[in-house]
Amino acid sequence: MVTLPLLFSSQPLYGLPSYRWPEALTGLSYLGVGLGSVAGALLSAAFLNRTFVSMKERAARRNGPGQEADERAPEYRMPFMQLGACIVPAGLLIFALTAREDVHWIAPLVGAAVFSTGMLMTYICVTTYMVDSFETYAASALAAVTVSRSVLGCIFAFIGNGLYKRLGYEWGTLLLTFLCLAITPLPTVFYYWGPKLRKMGMFGQGSRP
Repeated sequence: MVTLPLLFSSQPLYGLPSYRWPEALTGLSYLGVGLGSVAGALLSAAFLNRTFVSMKERAARRNGPGQEADERAPEYRMPFMQLGACIVPAGLLIFALTAREDVHWIAPLVGAAVFSTGMLMTYICVTTYMVDSFETYAASALAAVTVSRSVLGCIFAFIGNGLYKRLGYEWGTLLLTFLCLAITPLPTVFYYWGPKLRKMGMFGQGSRP
């Protein structure tokens, strides 16, 4: 998001390459992100609850009738989230390798679209996981997530331009790709250890009284 106004600006800034779009058209550079966000929302609407219900029913058949509520239920959101978490670095990699003047402008926009698709899938999964995990306290949990996300977004707004001034589009985005790859396994970690982590808290589902 930080790089799009720079990459598609009418004049090159900070020594970075630009596609030199007219100022009136620069806003269209967000079209890829917008379409990717819509795609991520539609995929989540179509498959997130479907996979959740399917895994819950399969667990119920395995455990048999009359068993207690499945304490792993919130973690059934994680497989879909893992898919989204894998898509995010793929989109960043496409953007990093194609954000050059000698590559057609559609290529980095495709990367931005892939990135935002994964981001929306991951974000929606995080939201539903927090609701499933904290139940009565879901509003407070979501508020904490929103504050944390806003603080991180504010911080990156300050360092983003400096990052790309110093490293350029390719290595600046590759750095973000590597950071994303480092945290990509987190949904799998939560899938297996989420119930134990929730038991350590005071307000989550399955926590100790």
